[in-house]
Amino acid sequence: GRKLLTQTQVDNYLHETKSKLTIELFVYDSKVNVKQHYCPDGKIINSDISSGQENIPISVVNEIDKEPGKIEEPSTFTYRVERTPVAGVNMVT
Repeated sequence: GRKLLTQTQVDNYLHETKSKLTIELFVYDSKVNVKQHYCPDGKIINSDISSGQENIPISVVNEIDKEPGKIEEPSTFTYRVERTPVAGVNMVT
């Protein structure tokens, strides 16, 4: 394998290999533990909020409201695979 330690090295590698991945998909913070496993301590509200639009299910978990009857799925929510510009939100392109 090839070790890429900086954003410039990753950017050059992506360009050389004509990868469809973008530089925004990489993290350069040494404190990030890529092998950490997340175990939710809450109730699964929706097992796949993307409704099959993603290759893997995107679950919604509520870890705040533990009382029965208080956990509700968002009523007005549209899942989008592509980033969509909206008023008041600056997008890096």
